[in-house]
Amino acid sequence: MSADSNTTTPSNPFIPQIKLHIFGSRIPALLDTGSTLSFVSCNLIPSTQQLYPWDMGTIEMMDGSGCTPLGFTKIKFRLGMKIFKRNFVVLDSSDILVLGMDFLKTSKVVLDLDQGVLSFKNHPHLKFPIFFQPSSQHLGKNFSNYH
Repeated sequence: MSADSNTTTPSNPFIPQIKLHIFGSRIPALLDTGSTLSFVSCNLIPSTQQLYPWDMGTIEMMDGSGCTPLGFTKIKFRLGMKIFKRNFVVLDSSDILVLGMDFLKTSKVVLDLDQGVLSFKNHPHLKFPIFFQPSSQHLGKNFSNYH
């Protein structure tokens, strides 16, 4: 399967993403079932956004190193016409927005990676396209998982 096909298989190391409307912009968000929490880079949030202290210790990165978050913030974002307000851990990292299991589970998200569609268990008629980005073009040390 080619990288241009916008689909994936378990043997292709592609990262699923969805486009969110956040802070007046349309931004790709990684859909990460391996991350317990949702993350946002500090440079994606406005300076007026309230930042709350982080007191839960370090975050374990994919490469095993530790990272201390700058704090957390409540962010309102839109997916289609559906509006969400969630806590995001704020990291001093490259431009990245990650929807982790805290969002995926509580929102009852259904990911159909074969069809490239995100929907919701309680609203199956709401369907949004998932885009796939090759993992070699993204992430590295800045991408975090909280274990």
